[in-house]
Amino acid sequence: AREVVVPGATFEPTPATQTVDVTIWDTAVAEVVYQEIRDLQLEMSIGSGPFYQVQGTAYNWSSQGGTTGHVTFFNEDGWVSAPPWESPPRQTLNTLNVSAADSAMNQSAALDLSITTNEHQATISWDINASSVALYDYHASWGFGWFSLEDTWFSVINDRGQELNLVATYSYSMNVAGGVRESDIGTSNCVLHLGIYVYERGVWEYTELADDYVRLSETTSTGDSGTLSIPISSSASRIAVSSYIDANAGVGNRESNPGGRSFSASSVGQIDLRLVPAPD
Repeated sequence: AREVVVPGATFEPTPATQTVDVTIWDTAVAEVVYQEIRDLQLEMSIGSGPFYQVQGTAYNWSSQGGTTGHVTFFNEDGWVSAPPWESPPRQTLNTLNVSAADSAMNQSAALDLSITTNEHQATISWDINASSVALYDYHASWGFGWFSLEDTWFSVINDRGQELNLVATYSYSMNVAGGVRESDIGTSNCVLHLGIYVYERGVWEYTELADDYVRLSETTSTGDSGTLSIPISSSASRIAVSSYIDANAGVGNRESNPGGRSFSASSVGQIDLRLVPAPD
């Protein structure tokens, strides 16, 4: 069964494929339910966020050594460095792509973030990683990256005033690696918080998708996937994704480390949001 498109509306079939047994001289029935998905739209709107930071830092306990880092956020001119309290004018977008990297000596962090929307769906994808190398004794080094979709939401355009379901599908994985000693300060880790806010009748209602972490001293990998269907009334006007995703790879040595050691942390994931009419 395929989608049926008529002027002003699209109908989606369920199931898309199926198998039936047909007996000679008899009749078999294949039933398909069509659901209208017209007049529903997600439109991305951005103010002073999302925020992100990528930073590589090297520090020697006896004297400061090359340290670098920057914080940037999105405004009408693109990704620029500026204090976070300078909120630029809000704007509407359909695509947002961010690719950023930073390094200092043998430390690095990188972020790829993509957000796209169409009439019925928003997709958020990310790939964030950090690495560091502790080269010698009494030396600290970190590769650090994070992003948060603060002050970013999707406008719900529901011209027909339908009762809706927001179908949120997510998946992610996080990994850390490196060698740890008892004399170390800090270690590689990844932290992830994901949730959905829906704005209805002047109130933001929150639904959690995931709250997870992985630490090198405890375990080296984690991940999950799932789908939630969130009922949304005809008065809903905005949907926001609450996120905090952090990849941190680093160590501070208290003792001699002539051989050097390396650390890494990474997180990859995706969230799909889709609006469909609630079943009658």
